[in-house]
Amino acid sequence: MLLEKKVSVITGALGAIGQVISRMLLEEGAFVIATDLERVIWEEEAFIGHVGRGFVDQYIVLPCDITKMEEIDSLGRIIRERGLVPEVLVNNAGINYLGYAKDVTEETWDHILEVNLKGAFFMSQCIGKLMMEGRGGSIVNIASQHGEVANLQRAPYCSSKAGLINLTRALCLEWAEYGIRVNSVLPTFVLTEKNEQTLMQSGRYRSYMREIPLRRYAAAEDVANAVLFLASDRASMITGQALAVDGGYLAK
Repeated sequence: MLLEKKVSVITGALGAIGQVISRMLLEEGAFVIATDLERVIWEEEAFIGHVGRGFVDQYIVLPCDITKMEEIDSLGRIIRERGLVPEVLVNNAGINYLGYAKDVTEETWDHILEVNLKGAFFMSQCIGKLMMEGRGGSIVNIASQHGEVANLQRAPYCSSKAGLINLTRALCLEWAEYGIRVNSVLPTFVLTEKNEQTLMQSGRYRSYMREIPLRRYAAAEDVANAVLFLASDRASMITGQALAVDGGYLAK
């Protein structure tokens, strides 16, 4: 049990990757506070019920739009009022936009940066303060290989993930004195049920496979395993790092 009784907060917890991360942390003994948009919580009611029955008294779901400061503050108050002290935060919530830079609107730019970077920062600030009152902890940011290298039609996304990687380093320096480790995970393209039709298109598949030495897409479990390691005490001397889960994409 790598995370036995560790209170763990996950944003974007009901997306394809978030669900796998949540389940893996639960299986390792964590008490998981799963957060997501209210509409997503309604949409994933069946999944929530199934997990809740399997992990009684280990799993709660709370709505939180990380682009709204009042909702982040409310989440922090609820956690405090319940007497819970987080030791793990996974900033998993994120969005993408495919379009040429010349066509990006201010609204699109602002929304992507609000979710992927601003939201991750203020969630880290909120939960980090609670960690400082306890025994410290581990923050894991889900960034991307596109925070290190660029790709077509992803200017706002690449910018937000590059910022998240360097935010990881900045928080690592400031919060080490509180026993808080901060790392990021950089996945390559992650194959899920929702994007399978797109990623498996013959032309796109051949193009991406030429860029990934291991010649396969990542699975959500690959990302979750990296999160589990960085969240656990097995990574107790690791902070400020960007762990690529990319099949060798960034080695070129």
